[in-house]
Amino acid sequence: EIFSPYRTIYNFFIVYAARFSPSFKLTNALLRSIGVKIGKNVSISLGVGVDIFRPDYIEIGDETIIGFNTVILTHEFLQREYRLGRVKIGKRCVIGANSLILAGVEIKDDSVVAAGSLVNKDVDGFYGGVPVRKLDKNILDKNEKKEKELKREIQNQ
Repeated sequence: EIFSPYRTIYNFFIVYAARFSPSFKLTNALLRSIGVKIGKNVSISLGVGVDIFRPDYIEIGDETIIGFNTVILTHEFLQREYRLGRVKIGKRCVIGANSLILAGVEIKDDSVVAAGSLVNKDVDGFYGGVPVRKLDKNILDKNEKKEKELKREIQNQ
């Protein structure tokens, strides 16, 4: 599939403006103007970048939060291959800061992607890492318990 160079340049400027917009509403409006499908009450943080070649291949569900500096790609140029794929992010998802979402991925409703993750496969639940893998849902509770125990030990010394 060949992309219009003029459309790509236009998309570049819109995406760049959206990345530095201080307003969620303005960011969403800018991205919608180039074809990104964005649901209601979506928060796209500062620095989020979307693919300039096929932004219309991106769909973001209602009440989803996308963290700072995340990148969503719908294409990949590899040494001997070129891939193009849609990215669907479901409703009520949380994508942590500095994550990279690759072409052809679906993130199901109510999923969480930890900060700094490389999303190279479909996600349904609590995922994180490079590349992403399913994480224990109770990891946050366990860390909180460890932190409380450590504080008690320090106080008792």
